[in-house]
Amino acid sequence: MERLEVTFDGQSFYADLLPDKAPKVIEALREKGEFESFLVYAKICDHELTWTTPVYVDECENPVWDETPGNVIYYPPNQAICIFYGASPSVAECSKFAQMPKDELERMVPSADKAWAGQGMRIVTRIVDDGRGE
Repeated sequence: MERLEVTFDGQSFYADLLPDKAPKVIEALREKGEFESFLVYAKICDHELTWTTPVYVDECENPVWDETPGNVIYYPPNQAICIFYGASPSVAECSKFAQMPKDELERMVPSADKAWAGQGMRIVTRIVDDGRGE
């Protein structure tokens, strides 16, 4: 089974892809392969990590407005990926393409909180096969 892997603060974190809900976003990320960007804490939204991507999908697939912890979204206007890990106000409609399981989300919180003070952490994003099968 393929998963989204994000690596920052010396650790890797994983989210389950939703290929039946957002196939174009996932395919664009798969085709791009591994890429590096700069992670920031979206202080305007609280509890949201965000980074730009080198991919562009010009439509909103699997649109969500209300962000709940664990949502992993692609925001077309800014070519950004965002992970919500706590209460966050809605700002715009986004393409939800992955869901971070609760245990991964909890494991990520300390590293995500470091981004509050340390804007601009390096982040590596890629799709990996975790060997679990479908």
